[in-house]
Amino acid sequence: MKFNYCFLKKRFLLLLIALGIGSVLYANNELKLLTDSLRRVIDEKHVFVKEKEDRINRIKCMLKSPGLTLEGEYRINLRLYNEYKKFHIDSAIHYVDRNIEISRQLNRPYFTNQSSLHLSLLYSMCGRFREAEIILKSIKTSELPRDLLINYYQTYSSFWGHYSISVANNLYGKQQSAYQDSLFALIDHTSWDYRMSQASYYIWRDTLKSKEIFKELLDIEEVGTPNYAMITHSYSRLCHHQKKYDEEKKYLILSAIADTRNATRENASLQSLALIQYEEKNLADAFKFTQSAIDDVISSGIHF
Repeated sequence: MKFNYCFLKKRFLLLLIALGIGSVLYANNELKLLTDSLRRVIDEKHVFVKEKEDRINRIKCMLKSPGLTLEGEYRINLRLYNEYKKFHIDSAIHYVDRNIEISRQLNRPYFTNQSSLHLSLLYSMCGRFREAEIILKSIKTSELPRDLLINYYQTYSSFWGHYSISVANNLYGKQQSAYQDSLFALIDHTSWDYRMSQASYYIWRDTLKSKEIFKELLDIEEVGTPNYAMITHSYSRLCHHQKKYDEEKKYLILSAIADTRNATRENASLQSLALIQYEEKNLADAFKFTQSAIDDVISSGIHF
């Protein structure tokens, strides 16, 4: 009986070791395949940029429609703003400036405030922080309807987030948190924005809760969408906090692939991967990812 017990114990330990080795090999192989996919996607980036430009040009053609009203132009410009804001900042600013002119011609305070918030966000994205803050301080929050008030707090939160990154000072993160708290009080608790903010909030406070929310978001989000890129990037931060570095790389790669395929040039995941590859002495990939990230910064005008 003693012999059988020892024999079974050894077999069990060997099985656990084999499973552990198998898991490591699987994880390494998965990372290799994902990294290969990212390299190919970066090589094909010009294809995705061309698809984005073609889509933008089709929207621009709508501005030539006969009998187009000012309000109709405003709504087309709004679509162009959304297409350009993470692709080419100067073009996005051009269409927002035009929408501010239209809103004043129409005497539509809603449109004026909406466009002003868009302009403030763009300014903070390209490092024009003083101008961004002047716009935000000029808006009378008491006159904003609920949806624009939510947008106001989102924009101010983003402003402090961009600024803290730019000056490398986490103290400004407290300012960002204050506006996030105001946002949480207003936003629909079943909305995607709320669930994303909640998952990020719990990263350093309740890792199990954070992981649960991220998994729920990933389960319902289509792979490869811009939202998928945002979820996987944020989830990678949780993995880093938990010191699960292979998982961190996995989700950064998934995020970077989605961003590149969507021609999203606000590609924080690729920048993080470039640094990780450099630290791990994978200099070829570090150079490739850095070069692609720098190309995105130059092409987009996004400075944070």
